[in-house]
Amino acid sequence: MLESLERFGLMVPAGTPLDTVDRLHKAVHQALETDAVRAGLMKLSLEPAEASPSEFAQLIASETRRWAEIVRASAFQPMD
Repeated sequence: MLESLERFGLMVPAGTPLDTVDRLHKAVHQALETDAVRAGLMKLSLEPAEASPSEFAQLIASETRRWAEIVRASAFQPMD
């Protein structure tokens, strides 16, 4: 059975200094811990789940591999 989950995350351009990435990650993490943000996400039926920048990068890479195989197997052809 094929399972898919929606995920949302922030991305920055390649080469963004690691200290900038770390500060952004910490700020988002702090926001996700507030009652106001959590309540807003819950109204949208979204459940926050934290991932480190490296964990998120690994997730993107694994999902790209997974879905690329599925698209290839389906013989999908994009339309003009």
